[in-house]
Amino acid sequence: MHVPHYCLSIYLRTGYMGIKKNPGQKKLSLSNIDEQIRVKTGLTWSIYGMKQSDSINRGLMLRGYEGNTINRKTQKAYPLSELTNKQVLSLIELNRLPRPVQYNNDRSQGGDISDIDYLIWLFNKYPNDLQKIFDAFPGTKQLFYEYNQKTA
Repeated sequence: MHVPHYCLSIYLRTGYMGIKKNPGQKKLSLSNIDEQIRVKTGLTWSIYGMKQSDSINRGLMLRGYEGNTINRKTQKAYPLSELTNKQVLSLIELNRLPRPVQYNNDRSQGGDISDIDYLIWLFNKYPNDLQKIFDAFPGTKQLFYEYNQKTA
């Protein structure tokens, strides 16, 4: 099931990067989207890939759960909680799963439309998708142009 990232609601509400602004757009959180999916599917538990090593705040949150992995109150589980990125990548390799996309060597993937590494990666791998980003978020075209002017 594909659902829009919760950040899209903020982008629409504020007109971020030139997307058509919708001040009436309700700001969604990950919890809102989780609840919508539970209602649509009838599922009661959600499984997340968050890890303690992702950030200090996430580490504190996860360490407060049963076994650092289970929140029975919200019916959410975090089976990767105690693993490092390296351990997760080893599990991915072991199970012959597709490796996560990396836009450069020092960071893992993400879909931040204002991240120049993401835009360059799209340019090199999926130019049609980059055009879709430019069409939806005209401000990203300016970022890409400015980057190309600096590196030319």
